[in-house]
Amino acid sequence: MPSKARPHDDAWLPHPAEPWYDRELGTKGGGLSHPWTPDPAKRRSYMRYVLCGNGGERFHHMREVADQDPAALAPWADHVARFGDKAIARLLETDWTGFWRACTGASDAAIDDLAARIARSPPREPRRHEMMADVKQARVELLIGSDSDHALMRLGELSRKHKAIREMCRLRGVVIPKGARSAGIRRYAMPQQLIASKARVANPKLRALVSPGKILVDPRGLRCRHQVFVALDADLALLPGKPLARAKARRAYLFSSMCDACEEHTTDYSWKPKGKKIAFDDEHRDECDSEVAPDPPGKAVRLRLVQRQQLKSQFDVIGALGGWPYWIQAFPSWPQCHGRPMFYVGHVYVFELGGVGNHSYSFVCECGAGVQTNQCT
Repeated sequence: MPSKARPHDDAWLPHPAEPWYDRELGTKGGGLSHPWTPDPAKRRSYMRYVLCGNGGERFHHMREVADQDPAALAPWADHVARFGDKAIARLLETDWTGFWRACTGASDAAIDDLAARIARSPPREPRRHEMMADVKQARVELLIGSDSDHALMRLGELSRKHKAIREMCRLRGVVIPKGARSAGIRRYAMPQQLIASKARVANPKLRALVSPGKILVDPRGLRCRHQVFVALDADLALLPGKPLARAKARRAYLFSSMCDACEEHTTDYSWKPKGKKIAFDDEHRDECDSEVAPDPPGKAVRLRLVQRQQLKSQFDVIGALGGWPYWIQAFPSWPQCHGRPMFYVGHVYVFELGGVGNHSYSFVCECGAGVQTNQCT
């Protein structure tokens, strides 16, 4: 883990002359502790303060800002892409898990400058799991996180020359084809959409807490003798751009357990189609000694897809569809199938549905296979 971030340094980014810019917010933060002020211009101003060090405090919302309001980062993205080593180190200490999204909205010229700097001094090895990136690794991740088509082209060129960069792309869900001039390929869909409860009408394409027996051949858990519950049942056609329109997989799932007598809620699941249902790959182990079935989680929840600015209450959010995994503990675990990253679908905060405090992430492959990974926080 990094040490406490150093104090704010006002020299890293210029002050814009545009009328929207609030210099007090951009220099001192204006007393805000998070970026979700209802005023987009204030959010853009505040992000300058964050990118300059956030007053020496940790910042934990870079990924959310990049996904939900990329315009708040756009005025600063070109400057971040051209940051020197000291400014990169300051950014890492400010948000060591989400820093890599800070170049969202960077221009092609800034992307070229960033790629050229990486080519001159590439990382020797990929960033290790749960370790803060060094400056060379950070620049590669900033290039990945900028997520433009031009950046994917530059990543393709760099990855064919440097194995470490190719592996870093794979760990972030970017496939590098073998073609000499091929760009990297996204294994995720943008833009991200939040999954919220309290929809007025039920949506058959987006469900939770439906009967597990309608989905699973055997609805028991892998460790538990009792049934799992369905934390998410989503139609893949809901993903922006419908990138899996030709896949055998038609829906993505997440499961959890209400049983407090075993560790079923920590189980990572994988499955394959079996007839009109799916079946877990691993055999049922029946490690649970509880004779009493846990209470069912409740009635099916009506879900909707929204952007953060459309929410009346942040407490309605139970997860997200699309985007990158919000792997809170620094680095994503990206499952592979057929030698390439699976397609990331979305995540759910299982505790919002009555389960134990997991963040659960859903991945699918075009062949019909699915994987769920969990993180306990």
